[in-house]
Amino acid sequence: MTSPDGINWTSRTTPSSNVFLSVSWSPELSMFCGNSSDGTNRIIYSYDGSNWYETTSSEQNSWTNVCWSPELSIFCHISADGTNRVMTSDVGLPTSFNTPLSLPGQLTVNTTNGFVGIGTSEPLYPLHVDTETASTESFVDYISTGAVSSPTTRNWNAYFDKNVLVGVGVFISSDKRIKTNIAEINDTSALDTLRLLKPSTYNYIDTYNRTNNRVFGYIAQEVAEVIPEAVDNTTTEIIPSFYSNYNCSAISST
Repeated sequence: MTSPDGINWTSRTTPSSNVFLSVSWSPELSMFCGNSSDGTNRIIYSYDGSNWYETTSSEQNSWTNVCWSPELSIFCHISADGTNRVMTSDVGLPTSFNTPLSLPGQLTVNTTNGFVGIGTSEPLYPLHVDTETASTESFVDYISTGAVSSPTTRNWNAYFDKNVLVGVGVFISSDKRIKTNIAEINDTSALDTLRLLKPSTYNYIDTYNRTNNRVFGYIAQEVAEVIPEAVDNTTTEIIPSFYSNYNCSAISST
């Protein structure tokens, strides 16, 4: 059972009716971990105190106590019997070390490489999100028009309430499934067109919202003279203006 104040208590359902003897909280892992002296699965754990899951212990001992060490970042269980009467875990689940922590369809932590999977049991990257939820939002759609969209329902993998700081760069896949009328450009024609583009160096007038460093790039008006389709004149603002909120001209994404 749990209580927000130590006075009012709410009963919670455990996965099995074992004789549970001890529970410990890890603020670093944001999880409870408890043990029992009997049953098939003698370890229980919870991330909110309300929903509990169970797993097997390293040995079927009568486990009596558990504590969390923030300095070592491990749980330690002790038992009253058995050959090996102490077991430890760095993820709260006292199986062998480097065994992934997994809540099917929810969360996986691979303690071998440190990869975290949300919605996948086999994360391929340090953070691998393979789940989504639908919501209705308005946003600047650079994929097609460069203009503000009407409220649209789409599936999203993540939501960030504040700014996101990226140390190196952001890469967006250019998937053929979102495109139509695809036609390969002749190599000679493409090179001739690219030679007409004039790379330039320049500084932005608006150094408050932009950098005051010298920039290497293209002038949108000059690009429009060579490849009109690459520039979308959506307003009378300076072209392009990717960083003006919702009222901007933009070079369309390809």
